[in-house]
Amino acid sequence: MSVIENSKLTVVGAGSVGASVAYAALIRGSARHVALYDIAEAKVEAEVLDLAHGTQFTGSSDIVGGSDVSVAEGSHVVVITAGAKQNPGQTRTELAATNARIIRDMMPELLEVAPNAVYVIVTNPCDVLTVLAQEATGLPARRIFASGTVLDTSRLRWKLAQRAGVATSSVHAWIVGEHGDTEFPLWSTATIGSIPITEFELPDGGRFTKDELDAIA
Repeated sequence: MSVIENSKLTVVGAGSVGASVAYAALIRGSARHVALYDIAEAKVEAEVLDLAHGTQFTGSSDIVGGSDVSVAEGSHVVVITAGAKQNPGQTRTELAATNARIIRDMMPELLEVAPNAVYVIVTNPCDVLTVLAQEATGLPARRIFASGTVLDTSRLRWKLAQRAGVATSSVHAWIVGEHGDTEFPLWSTATIGSIPITEFELPDGGRFTKDELDAIA
């Protein structure tokens, strides 16, 4: 894979998820330039200052941001985290309707300043919104993705590692399906190291049972 010189990553949404993505991008050196965009001007400016003050410790990447969509200009990758949160008692359908309106309004503006970017949608329900965004923009499937079940898989591996007394990196298990109520674990392919998960000896000398695995998932 070729390296993009002067690569630029824009994170849309300066909430806890967006700020964390920007911070991780700086630490990992994911792009030469990182931008944070949010319509809440005071919030995004404060987050950018916090991140900028730590760049002495994060390598050669720089961070800019603001409440004008022009900060995303020329981005190679745009990660969208902006949207409403699911409130108590609110259904996923209701949340989808609210965030669908946000995504539909936002995508044309982003495409105007970053027409060649790859878009990653984290806003929930991310899989549904990715399909809607693709239909609304006509972007090819290779240029618009959802974060999907990456976080769910990470959570599962951590919980299994805690129970098994091993490092999370030694657990190989996946959550698949739509990020939400219909997702499920692939126990048939799950292993700890090279050992099938139901054959791994736990610290107490026992083995994972189906009921315990289902409770963990």
